Amino acid sequence: MSEKRGDSHDHFTHMDIVNACAQRRGARVIFSVTTAHSPPNIHDGFGNPAAPCIEIPRPSGPASIQTCGDAMLRGWKMHYWPKVPFEISGRVSKWKVPLKYLPKKSFEWCAYVSDADHYRDKAPNKGYLTFVVK
Repeated sequence: MSEKRGDSHDHFTHMDIVNACAQRRGARVIFSVTTAHSPPNIHDGFGNPAAPCIEIPRPSGPASIQTCGDAMLRGWKMHYWPKVPFEISGRVSKWKVPLKYLPKKSFEWCAYVSDADHYRDKAPNKGYLTFVVK
């Protein structure tokens, strides 16, 4: 899904989402988010790189599944947050999420860039992308 370039309101990391896609490969779904420029080479206090994020709203309940540069699937009502394989290569950030952590038949998802509590860029701009697990 292509995204309008230059619509980011991010003044800190200068990430502007230009493409977001998800593909199933075996027992995983690979989420790829491309930004107009490479994410800056900065880290949070825990050593996690600055990166765009993905969000999967949960059909029941207010909590959604989210992950960013730390690659931890936040939002689970579990004893721990699972970590998934994550990489940044140039302008592309990829998360490889095992199917066992995702809704079973289909789910909506979006990519976003945020600073603290505000979305600075979101793909798609309105609504979510639907992924059908086949």
